[in-house]
Amino acid sequence: MFLEFKPINLEHDLELATAFREDSFLVSYNDGAEFWGVDGKGVSDYQKHIISRVRDFPEGNVHVFLEDEIIGQIESIVLKSQSQVGYVNLFYLRAEYRHRGLGRYLDEYITNLFKQMDLAVVRLRVSKTNGKAISFYKSQGWAPKDSKDTQDRDLLFEKNLVSRI
Repeated sequence: MFLEFKPINLEHDLELATAFREDSFLVSYNDGAEFWGVDGKGVSDYQKHIISRVRDFPEGNVHVFLEDEIIGQIESIVLKSQSQVGYVNLFYLRAEYRHRGLGRYLDEYITNLFKQMDLAVVRLRVSKTNGKAISFYKSQGWAPKDSKDTQDRDLLFEKNLVSRI
């Protein structure tokens, strides 16, 4: 199975990117309320963020293609406050493509991207209740990182990108 990773085409796929992000909240937290926002501006706030992220870091904010079909999405940034740290905001696969071994390719893509940028580590947050995701990340070399910055409902995971001799 050959996957392609292409920067999110905002002219054509902004609504799809938004739908993927919304679904990620439903899958992770069984609730989209945080995505929608208490003020009802969550969708427009998200769209402003993703437009900015794609503009600033297109190779880190991509749709995942299987042939001509978009089956997933990755959103990531390099932390401004810690220039040697990459951060994954979203790993996403459509429901029918989950649990088929494809997640490792998304992880491999982002790991290689950040290694090429000479970053030391990459981090992400995962819902404490998402046992399948936690198991997956551990199997890909991610480790829980104790942090005061972690929201109560999430765990902070980190993957070391620097080879140890």
